Formats: sequence, structure tokens, C-alpha cells
Amino acid sequence: MKKYLLPSIFFIFFSLVIASIVLVFNGVKGELNEKPTYKYTLDNVFMSDVMNVVSEVNDNFIKPYVDEKVTIQRSFYNKDNELDKQEKSIIYYENTYIQNKGVDYTSSNAFDVVSICNGEVANIEKSDLYGTILTIKYNNLELKYYNISNVLLNVGNKVSQGEILGSTSLSKFDKDLYLLHFEVLHNGKYIDPESVYTLKISSFN
Repeated sequence: MKKYLLPSIFFIFFSLVIASIVLVFNGVKGELNEKPTYKYTLDNVFMSDVMNVVSEVNDNFIKPYVDEKVTIQRSFYNKDNELDKQEKSIIYYENTYIQNKGVDYTSSNAFDVVSICNGEVANIEKSDLYGTILTIKYNNLELKYYNISNVLLNVGNKVSQGEILGSTSLSKFDKDLYLLHFEVLHNGKYIDPESVYTLKISSFN
């Protein structure tokens, strides 16, 4: 009996080892063949149908304010306009009549002044009549924002469309109103700012 005991134990041990190896092998094989249900963080980074999150550049000018209460006090003077329109575009100050080279936007409350397009600050100056005058250039356009305060920009700074440039001050022409006098020059020639808003920015490249 004893002579069969040792071989039997050896046989059982050997069988258990073989069985364990087979089970482990089958388990590893199953893991390799099974499709993982988890996703890595970068799985979607290189997908071909990912939407572009960068918005397209706006090719339209915007107005130099966003406050809906702002109105036009005096329009751009055009010698070809009818007489009544010309009269509404005349600035009267200290017994002097001045043809308006821009548009006067006013409100009973101070309002933010924003850039109508991208550009670069070309000049900042002071005027006894108009306070701070900020000039921004974009290609062949020169944009002049008059009578603004709280300017945090310096000459040479880049500005983006819609960026706040400052806020309006009380007007010396209409003492109870906050005024933005806005002028646009194209190749050195004054043009009506109100006509610019209907044009494409790319047309001035």
C-alpha cells in the first residue's frame, strides 16, 4: 500500500499543476479576446468627425456700442443730402457751426464704447472739446473714438472686435448727455460710419 501512496500523491499534485496552468491560460486568452468596455481619455481626440470648436472670424463690422438706449444725436454731414438732413448733421458750439465729420451717439447714461473690428491703437490724445480721443487703425481704415474715459489701453496695443475701449463722458455740446463722437477715415478720407456697418471687413484688406 505504501509503495502506491507516493506515486498517487505525485500524480494528483502533477494533475493539479496541469489543471491550474490550463485554467490560467484560458483566462488570459479570454481577457485578450474580450473587447474592452472602458474608454481612454484620448479615445475621442483624434476622431475624424470632431467638430471645429474655433468659431469663424466675423466679417461684419459692429457698432461702437451695445447699449440699446443709445441714439444718434447728429449724423454724418454729406453735402449731397437734403437740406433737413444737412441741418441735423451740423454741430453748433459757441456761436460756431461745424460740419459733422462723424456720427454723434448719445444717451442719458454713460455707456461702454467697443471696437467695431480688430485693430491696433495708433494714437491717444487729449482735446479740450472732446476729452480723450482714441485712434485705432485697421489696414487702410482709421477709426477715431472721441469723448471716452477710463481708457486702459496704450499705443501699440492690439484690440479685438467687441473689446471695450472705455466709456463715454458728458458732452460739452449737449451738457446733459453722454456722447461718443465716432469718425471713420478710409485712405485719409472721411466716410459715414453708419454706411460702414453694412460693409464687409475683408473689403478693406
